[in-house]
Amino acid sequence: MELTGEMNEIVTHFYELCRGRFEANNNRHPDLQVHGVLPELDLDKNKQEILEKNGYIFVRPDGKMPGHMMAGLRMMARSLYTNRAASYPKWGILRACNAEFAVADNFMTVRCVPVAPSIFLCADSPNFNLGYADVAKLNAFNVTRADQYYFAKNFDACPIYRRTIPNERFLLSSSCDSVVPLLY
Repeated sequence: MELTGEMNEIVTHFYELCRGRFEANNNRHPDLQVHGVLPELDLDKNKQEILEKNGYIFVRPDGKMPGHMMAGLRMMARSLYTNRAASYPKWGILRACNAEFAVADNFMTVRCVPVAPSIFLCADSPNFNLGYADVAKLNAFNVTRADQYYFAKNFDACPIYRRTIPNERFLLSSSCDSVVPLLY
């Protein structure tokens, strides 16, 4: 199965959203002092929360705009830029056979989107069915690029390559019950 142009567009927007959220979470924007705008002086915390819940951007009584609102504006600008792109990447479908993928919290390094425990979408990639060993390699890569955490539906089904002896690679099941030396 190939993704249609519309599907590629949707996946691209979802990827950009995930990337933007990760970036905003890890690179907190400071509050911005706004000049030339008179703040609403009786804007208490409750009123601010109501405005924010309803999608409004505001300047607090101290004359500052909250940094997370600036991050939201930046994400919206990136989304508009992506919408104007002449073309979207072609997302290939990676299917894990007899294994599951581990997913990193970081969408900044590689353009891959998890769809199901055994399905990843990867930008500018052909469709692939990945065997156990290839899933273990991809999982090892995902684990090493995680910023704070990685997750999976079932870690017992997620093989991960680990180096334990110099110049010798081993395949460890996630439960570490079995070790299989790699010959290539």
